[in-house]
Amino acid sequence: MNTPLAYLTSNVPDGAAQTALSFVADSALKSGVILLAAIVFAALLQGHSARARYTLWCVALIGALAIPVVSLVVPTLDVPLMPTLFDSTPPTLSGASLERLASLETAPALPELAPALDGTTIALVSAWVVGIATILLWLAASLSRAGTYARHSTRVRPGTDPESSDAEWLDLLNENRRLLSIHREVTLARSTEVPAPMTWGLFRPQILIPTIGEVWSPERRRVVLLHELVHIRRRDWMVQMLAHLACAVYWFNPLVWIAQRQLNHDRELACDEGVLALGTRPSTYAAHLLGVTRSLVRATNAPVVVVQMASSHLSTRLETILGWEPSRATGVVTRALTLLLVGTLITFAAVDPWRAPVVLPADPR
Repeated sequence: MNTPLAYLTSNVPDGAAQTALSFVADSALKSGVILLAAIVFAALLQGHSARARYTLWCVALIGALAIPVVSLVVPTLDVPLMPTLFDSTPPTLSGASLERLASLETAPALPELAPALDGTTIALVSAWVVGIATILLWLAASLSRAGTYARHSTRVRPGTDPESSDAEWLDLLNENRRLLSIHREVTLARSTEVPAPMTWGLFRPQILIPTIGEVWSPERRRVVLLHELVHIRRRDWMVQMLAHLACAVYWFNPLVWIAQRQLNHDRELACDEGVLALGTRPSTYAAHLLGVTRSLVRATNAPVVVVQMASSHLSTRLETILGWEPSRATGVVTRALTLLLVGTLITFAAVDPWRAPVVLPADPR
């Protein structure tokens, strides 16, 4: 019977599936070490700012995604700690079996193990590819949904009336852009479909505001725009997309999902800290964040490819905001642990932890 697996096995070049599986296993092992190190370092930073932890998660997830490329570039360091995935050592025969084989004029061929091994290898590689394709399709659907939001929104444009709501929004946007030294063009639009203030896009980022924002006070509008512009200045949307790609590549590793969840959590806390560092009073900012969340007309079920102001861990954010204090030592600790994590990444990318397979001698006959 021609099963799909048999068809794949017959159409894959010899050794191609084993090479692919070896490459995936090597990258998964090294990225797992990087992610585990990030989890440990982040635990050590619980008493510091969220910006420090967010930086670590960024380096860890982007580093995990870059591990396959870095491994091909840096010099290889052989540290054979792990058994080889594919060993060509023949099966061990007992003394009685060897005597029986010697008594035969024509020794029977050893059982063929390669086809079964190739079939299993191709099945594993195929499962990995299917997992990647599934997550990428999910991301594509989310991007399409975010695009629908953008297409159905109304762009805020300058008008002839300087006292209009649009003029007020644009004045606040430009003022905050100058404050954050953002030179890229940022478009602002209002939509009846978005559940909360959110931003997306890299080269021409867009801020989407729900229509409920028309009744917000000027101070609340300023705080909301400042929060979204901090995301844009740090290119959080790009980081989020790279984190999703890392989850797609290493979907079988629970550490990558833990890292992504913590990245999303600390991203909003770090953004809150960024707004506070610009002079916003913690009590004022907490009140506006709570007010924005309460004014939402429905649950914040936004696409995963956008960065939104409202989030499910509101109580944690409010506690962190109200207890926030500026710290100069945070930057030093962040840079030190980031450099340590980058050094760990490069070191493990260079390491070849697999024992070399046993090569059978050529048949003298």
